[in-house]
Amino acid sequence: MLRAIVFIDHQNFQIALNQLYNGKAPFLDYTKLPQEVVKTVSGCQLIKTYMFVPKPDEFLSDIESFAKQYRWAKNLNSKPFFEVIDGRLIAYPTDTDVPMDKNNRATFKYREKGTDINMALRALKDAFFNAFDIAFFMSADSDYIGMYDTLRNMGKLTAVVAVKGQAIRQIRDKVDKTVVLAEDFFSNCLRNMG
Repeated sequence: MLRAIVFIDHQNFQIALNQLYNGKAPFLDYTKLPQEVVKTVSGCQLIKTYMFVPKPDEFLSDIESFAKQYRWAKNLNSKPFFEVIDGRLIAYPTDTDVPMDKNNRATFKYREKGTDINMALRALKDAFFNAFDIAFFMSADSDYIGMYDTLRNMGKLTAVVAVKGQAIRQIRDKVDKTVVLAEDFFSNCLRNMG
């Protein structure tokens, strides 16, 4: 059995999921999702899931939608073999002459910081300590190509898991396997809202 770890770049994955469902993505069970992802390669056993989530800064934390999303993600830390690792979500004004107003989205934008480096460092650290045989990366971000090369040079298997519609052409020959998920796959991973 191949020991498998799943690395989820949550913001990248959620944006792609929303695009697939035209802005109305279903609520997924993020404890079941990695289990199903690992089944896409035969002979794998899930041993750990890491989800990388940006923590809203003080300004964004005062906006309920950002605070609620972050609380939901952090609650996954209580699940067995699941760890949520924080990045940063930083707000900045769209116009330096207009103060940011949490009730007016036109006054601010935000950017994620830290996810790429956190995910790469965690994967390389776990590879160094021989914690896995195969890593599944739920992100179509081509910034990880150098990490994939390094992991493969260390003798680790790599799989990129993308959502239908994401561009992965640059990544395909840099990993051992690519998996593209569509609506039929996600129907098996829905969160029980009851």
